[in-house]
Amino acid sequence: TLPNFDMHLDQESYLIMGWNRKGVTILREYADYIPSGSIMTVATHNVAEHHDEIRQTIAELQSKYPQLNVEWKETDWTDPASMAALGPERYQNVILLATDGTNPESIDAASIAGLLQVRHHLKAVEQKQGHPPSTRVICEIMDSENIDLVLETGVKDFLISNQFISRILAQVALEPDVQDVYDDLFSPEGSEIYLKPVTAYFEDPLKPHSYAECMAAALNRKEVCLGIRIHRFEGDKERNHGVLLIPQLDEVFEFTGRDRLIVLAEDDG
Repeated sequence: TLPNFDMHLDQESYLIMGWNRKGVTILREYADYIPSGSIMTVATHNVAEHHDEIRQTIAELQSKYPQLNVEWKETDWTDPASMAALGPERYQNVILLATDGTNPESIDAASIAGLLQVRHHLKAVEQKQGHPPSTRVICEIMDSENIDLVLETGVKDFLISNQFISRILAQVALEPDVQDVYDDLFSPEGSEIYLKPVTAYFEDPLKPHSYAECMAAALNRKEVCLGIRIHRFEGDKERNHGVLLIPQLDEVFEFTGRDRLIVLAEDDG
C-alpha cells in the first residue's frame, strides 16, 4: 500500500532578475503553467536596450492572465537598500538570467556577481530572523567551467543554458522521434519530471530499498522512476550532486527522509 501523501498546487512566487532574449519565452511559459494567484516579478537595471520588449511582454501577460500578479521593477540591486526593498526572501524562487553578449566569461562574471549580492542579502536575512529563508536561487551559467564558482556561493541549482540546448538539438538530430517526448515534457498539459520525497512511495522509507522497488512504487502511482536524488551528496560534484539516473535494478539504497525519487509524472501530487 502507498502511504497517505498529498501534494497540492499552491500559489507560487518567482523573482526574475535580469533579462535576455530568452526572457519573453520564460515568462510566457511560466504564465501558462503556474496556479492562479501566483506572482511573477521581473527586476532589471534601468537599461534602454530591452525596455520596450519588457514593457510589452508584461502588459501582454497582465491582459492575458488576469489571475496572476505580474509586475516589472527597475532597480539597481547592487545597492543594498534597493536589494532589501526588492526583498528576494519573500519569493519562493529567484532566477538570475545571464546578460546578452558573446563572451561567456564576462557574462558569467556578471551573473556570479549578482548571485553573490543575492546570497549576501539572504545571509543577512537569516541572521536577522534566526533561520534561513526558504527561497531557492537558480542561476543561468554560460560556461560549465564556472560551475565550481557557483557552488561556492551556496547555490545548488543552476542551468548551463547553451549546453542544455545543444544536447537537446543533438538528441533530436540523431533520433527525430525524441522531439515528441520533449514536446510533451515542455507543454503545460504534458507530463513533467519531478523530484518527490521517498516518503510518498514507502510506508517505511528508512529501511533499505532496491531501485527495482523504487520503480514498482512509482508505477503504483502511475509514474515512471528515472532515478534518485541523495540529499547528503547535493554539494558533491564528483557524485553528480547526488543525482543517480537509471541505476542497476538490484542496487540497494538506504534513504533518509530528505532523499527523493526522480519521476516522470502528470503532476506533483
